[in-house]
Amino acid sequence: MTAVENDGDLIIWAANRYLFVYNQSTKDLIVKRNDKHTGPIRSISRYNGKTVTGGDDKKIILWNENWEPIFEHTAQKKVTKVIQLDDCAVYADRYGDVYELKDGKERLLLGHLAIVSEMKMVENNRYIVTADNNNQIRISRYPQSYVLSAICHGHDGHITKLLSRNDSELISISSDHTLRIWDIVTGDEKQQIALRADGLPIDAVMVGSTITLLYQNDLKLQRIDLEKGTVEDDKTLSENAVCLVSPTRYINTKGHLKSTDEPELDIFNGLDEEIETITFEGDRNDDGGANDDGDRDLSPGAKKRKTNKKERKLQNAAGTSTTQTAME
Repeated sequence: MTAVENDGDLIIWAANRYLFVYNQSTKDLIVKRNDKHTGPIRSISRYNGKTVTGGDDKKIILWNENWEPIFEHTAQKKVTKVIQLDDCAVYADRYGDVYELKDGKERLLLGHLAIVSEMKMVENNRYIVTADNNNQIRISRYPQSYVLSAICHGHDGHITKLLSRNDSELISISSDHTLRIWDIVTGDEKQQIALRADGLPIDAVMVGSTITLLYQNDLKLQRIDLEKGTVEDDKTLSENAVCLVSPTRYINTKGHLKSTDEPELDIFNGLDEEIETITFEGDRNDDGGANDDGDRDLSPGAKKRKTNKKERKLQNAAGTSTTQTAME
């Protein structure tokens, strides 16, 4: 999946390291091929006119309304997800750590023992939900992220997408070919829906109670009605896509903005090249730790050392025990 953000009139997406912004009202490509990043951009987030991007070059870049970089931070590891909040940004890396970036300083929030593949703020930013390629979903308080509210158990494959509904339900989509609905507060599974068994679900968008689902290297979209619990085939794409912008718009494997309803829509600038997709499946070492840049210790006991290291880091950051939990 590539990075995309749909914010009202603006569609913001990445084709490898290049950033594009399209205004749907004026039909103008206002950012044509920004190359501030030096590696593939993996995540884009926009909130109240503020935008943040992050990717394989380990850079987190904040952008102003004129799409000029106003702040740049270099992370220790490749960045998998970013979230723009009102007065700060939150990012996750391939080592499994999640940080808050505020006023130019970073603060460790929490850590997984696997690569963080998805991240979402829910219930008006009261909770931060993080999911990894070791099938785990964690719901933590925010900003008191050392308080672990719930863990959602059940998936047998890495999490490819998180959505939320009604401020009380979390929706997860996984490579185990299931969609699951969870109670945000307790982490209890409320519903499970079987997906197509012969495909890898890589992205989804939700409008009302209807989810449109994209599969890797598959032209056929799938439509899920959460109210009825039904799964049906939806529109057929004219070419393979790497992510969805809306139920009818998508980014193809060359980075072009396309549409199922407007065959003439083809928004891009520059030379075509295949988008480098990020891989989560099988990207863990035998001890359960996350592989990153080829510098991970694969020797026996590596997981234990990593666990102890993360516990010490989190305790230092929070000033309290990382085993504290809360159920409300």
